[in-house]
Amino acid sequence: MIASPAMTGDDFIKTGFWAQLTLLLLVDWGSWVAFQNADHVPWYHYVGFVTVNLVLLWSTWLVWKWLKPQKSLDTSVNPIPEDEE
Repeated sequence: MIASPAMTGDDFIKTGFWAQLTLLLLVDWGSWVAFQNADHVPWYHYVGFVTVNLVLLWSTWLVWKWLKPQKSLDTSVNPIPEDEE
């Protein structure tokens, strides 16, 4: 059996962003279903829905833009010498 390489910290953080977007999609889907099934939805619910989505997507984009070029030191290939720790 071939062992898969361990997930790095970078992979873990980037996976968290995809999970955040997936959860946002599920919450949005639930909101739209609730809006469609309600007899009357006040306008401010729609405004809040759009505002929250814009803020979350914008902040996610900003952090992703900053995070994408970040790379941790790959210690599995070049271990950190003990005197530098």
